[in-house]
This record gives sequence, C-alpha cells and structure tokens, in this order.
Amino acid sequence: AFGASIGFLALTQKSRLQKATFTSSADELTNKINQIESSLIYKDNSATKKYLGDARELLKTLIPQNRSQKQIAVELEAKINKSAQGLQKIVALGARIVADLSEAGVEANKIVASEKIIYTVGKKSDSITSVDISAGSISKFQAPDNSGGIKFASRSEDNEVFFLGGLGQLYYINDGSATKLQLDMNTAEINGAADVAFFAERLYVLQPEKTQILVHRKKDEAFGPGQLWNKENIPDIKTAKSLSIDGNVYLLGNDGKILKIRMGMSQSFTNDAIDPALENPVKIVTAENSDLFVLENGPVKRIVQISKTGALVRQIISNELKNPIDMSLSGAGDKAY
Repeated sequence: AFGASIGFLALTQKSRLQKATFTSSADELTNKINQIESSLIYKDNSATKKYLGDARELLKTLIPQNRSQKQIAVELEAKINKSAQGLQKIVALGARIVADLSEAGVEANKIVASEKIIYTVGKKSDSITSVDISAGSISKFQAPDNSGGIKFASRSEDNEVFFLGGLGQLYYINDGSATKLQLDMNTAEINGAADVAFFAERLYVLQPEKTQILVHRKKDEAFGPGQLWNKENIPDIKTAKSLSIDGNVYLLGNDGKILKIRMGMSQSFTNDAIDPALENPVKIVTAENSDLFVLENGPVKRIVQISKTGALVRQIISNELKNPIDMSLSGAGDKAY
C-alpha cells in the first residue's frame, strides 16, 4: 500500500509539472501574440514577421495532454493565423481564361502582352502563338528562319512587342509578321543573358554571371553594341533572374529580394516583409504607372503586388494560378497575364 501511495504521488507531481509547463508556454505564446498585434498597429512589418516566426516555433513546443489544453492550443493557433492575415494581405481573385493554349497543342514558356494581342513562345523556342484578347482566337506561326530560336520576349512602354533570338537577332512583331531589326549583339552576350527589357528605345540585358547590365541604344533604326550600364559594382546582380523597367531598373533575386537601380547606381529599396516568404519567384514586371508585381511558382502560387515605396499592397491567389511560369502586364499596367 505504501508503494502504491508513492506511485500515486509521483504521477500527481508529474501531472502538476506538465500543467505548469503548459501554462507557462501558453502564457509566453499569448505575450508573443500581443507583440504581433502591437507591431501591426504600428505597421512595423519586420517586427511582425519576426514575432510571427517566434510564435509559430513556440506553438510547436505547446504539447497538450488533455481536452482543456487541446482547446487552448487550438485557440492560440487561431489567433496566430488571424494575426498573420494582417501581415499577409492575401486576396483571392477569380481569373478570366482568355484562351486555352493546350487545346491548340501549344506548350508555352514565355508570354508578352500588348494592348490587344498576347504572344507566347513555345517551349522549344521555334514557334510563336498570338491570342486575340477580346475574341480569344489563337494563331500560330514559326519563329523566323536562322534566328536560333526565340529566347526572350519583351514589350516597350509604347506597346511594341519584340523577340530576341538565340543568335542575338532582334525582331519587331506587327500584325503577326516578324521584321528583323539591326542589333549589334554577339552569341556570348545572348548566352549569358538571364532576362531582357525595353525602355526608351533601349534594350537592357541582364547578365548575372558577369554581375552586369548591358544597354543597347537605338540610333538610326539600329541598336548599337552593348555598353556597361551599371556604373558601380552591384554584387546582388549576381543572383538576379528577372528585370523590369519604368525609368528605374528593378531586379528580382533568386531569394525574392528586389533591387532598385537608377542611372546605373544602386538605390535604397526595402520592401515590407512577405509572409510566407518567397521560395521560387520567377518574374518581376512593372510599368510607369503601376506597382511592382512578382510572380511566384513555389509552394504558394501567387502574385505579390508591391508599391514602389516598398509597401506590400496585396498577395493575389487564384484557383486558376496552378503552375505559373511567366507573366506580362497589359499596356496600361492594370491587368496581368
């Protein structure tokens, strides 16, 4: 009987210790949630993201042993998720399907939109497809002969659509036909390019491996040789994968970091914390009168809209956004394709 009494006492002490540990952890987690709420009030997004991370780690250590504790854990998790919504700014939107390219046997990997027509480049880079935005009609035509396949597609601020071939040849598209333009570009430059963009009759070429951006200036209907555009060493160019221009150059890094460059010089640009963090960003696009839009094809398929002051505007999710690989803005910058 004495032994049984000792066993009962030990179990009672263990239960009390577990209860005290759980209560202490729950109180610590509650304080962390209060910090989240306070940082949201003061719009300190960096602090909010840190406190959210801390809270999620604390939640993992909260191990309930009875129904009452399980209910407390569920309620605390719900409070964390609700607080996260204030940081995430997630908006679910429906998307209008303009055309189903798979029905036409098209596998596209690049897209560029003008005001009335969307152009896509096939995965093998040997074909171009045009889609009438209003009618949804699809037309296909082959890439120009001896182009080396189409490697990049871009649009100028004047809604002119250009394609850059794998051999460094530049084409202007008009009414479904390709017109070759004179461009002084060698194969080493095109092979080292990660992305290109047009602005103010200039072709900008992102070359991460060489930590540089080259610019081809147009003169007398021809684009001259590439000249070094960045006026200082900018190490973050090394990890950039996409660029877009509105007068300033914006680069998107593999880690989701956005770099702003003006007149060849790096500029201070800090955007709000994005939760959950970007894991596989694939494209950044903008226009003169629009925000920045970042496309992600990671665990969360989304378009992140960021103002040019760095404020998170919203994160757009959609049931139709299943495996996004490229994105282009409309000429007015008010629609994304």
